[in-house]
Amino acid sequence: WRIIDNSIQPQNRLRWKEYLDMYGSVGLPITEEETRKGNLDLLKKVDIHPEFESFSLYDLAISHGYIVSKC
Repeated sequence: WRIIDNSIQPQNRLRWKEYLDMYGSVGLPITEEETRKGNLDLLKKVDIHPEFESFSLYDLAISHGYIVSKC
C-alpha cells in the first residue's frame, strides 16, 4: 500500500460491505448511498488474496462510494 497511498487520497483495504456493516452495527441509518463500480472484466484477471475471497466480485470492484446519514 505504500506505493499507491498518498496524502490527497488515502487508500485502505476495507470493502463497501464492511462500511455498511459498521453503520449497521451502531444503528446509524443510511439515507443515501452510491458506489462507482470498477471494471469486472479486469478484476477477473487478478488473483484475489485469500483475505478477500469471501467478497463477491461486484463488492471487490467498487472503486468509490459515499454514504449519507441523517440522525
